Amino acid sequence: MSTDPSRPVGWLLRPAENDDAPAVAARWLRSVRCGERDDYALVELDPAVQPQDSGATQVLRHVVLAPRHQGVNLTASAACPIHVYVASLPDSLRDAASIRPEELTIRIWGILTNPLDRPSGAVENRT
Repeated sequence: MSTDPSRPVGWLLRPAENDDAPAVAARWLRSVRCGERDDYALVELDPAVQPQDSGATQVLRHVVLAPRHQGVNLTASAACPIHVYVASLPDSLRDAASIRPEELTIRIWGILTNPLDRPSGAVENRT
């Protein structure tokens, strides 16, 4: 287990365009480099996000999260909420350290809240 304090355990993720969809745990697996960017994260969604909750055409379990806004990062100290693109990648690339942008398919827009390594009553950035 990593002792790097900047490495998050994960967050709660909910699809941004469906207020009725349940939040799911997005457990950090590793950082991913994509093109010139090195701020993406491979996560496992638990439970997997179903198409009826996300509007995506497939079940989403292992996905890449990419910050939607410049200057936002996916670290343990990042202020929530964090708006992210939720993208799928081919299973054959799940262990790749670097991927090309054309290898990702954006499925939904999501919002990360309540980091999993913080108490549920932790204060979040509401701006």
